[in-house]
Amino acid sequence: MTTCARCGTDLAALMRVAVRAWELREAARAALCAGARVTEALAFARAACRLHTTPQGRRLLALALLATGQRAEACELIERVLDEE
Repeated sequence: MTTCARCGTDLAALMRVAVRAWELREAARAALCAGARVTEALAFARAACRLHTTPQGRRLLALALLATGQRAEACELIERVLDEE
């Protein structure tokens, strides 16, 4: 069991969410690398960001948006990511 060292709260559910988001990002990467699965990659990247948004996850989402021809949304996302750095 994973617990917070400070307060003792069980973090297992939170860790499962983080792991699932990582799995979705990995699936998005694989789909993008496959080339012909860009729509699937976009769905995976969006799902991952809904579960756990990370800077790398937002970059992956922007790449999937570009791959599916959604330039305006990708540009907006890229600008937000760059502003946060």
